[in-house]
Amino acid sequence: MSNKTDQKSKTLKINKDLKRIQAWRQIWSQFREKGELHYILKNWVFYYGITMALVLFIYEQSKNSWEHWGFNLIVALIIFPTAGFIAGRITWKANEKRFMGKKQIYFFVFS
Repeated sequence: MSNKTDQKSKTLKINKDLKRIQAWRQIWSQFREKGELHYILKNWVFYYGITMALVLFIYEQSKNSWEHWGFNLIVALIIFPTAGFIAGRITWKANEKRFMGKKQIYFFVFS
C-alpha cells in the first residue's frame, strides 16, 4: 500500500509542477508579446528601481538631516533604476533561455 501511496504522491507532484510550468509559460508569453524593453522598463526600472530609490531615500533622510536631500535623491534615482535595468536584462535573457527550453532557471516574473 505504501508503494501505491508513493506513486500517487509522485504523480500529484508532477501534475502540480506541470501546471506551474504551463502557468509560467503563459505569463511569459504575454511579456514576450510586449517586448524586452517594455518588460525591463516597466518591471525593473520603474517598479523596482524607482520604488527602491524612493523608499530608501525616505528611509535614509528620516535618519539624517535634510541638508543635501536634492543630491541624495538624484543619486538614488540614478543608481537604483540603473541596477533595475541591469537586473531586468539578465532576467529577460534567463527567462528566454528557460522559455526556449535551453535552461531550467527560475527568476522573478512580475505580473
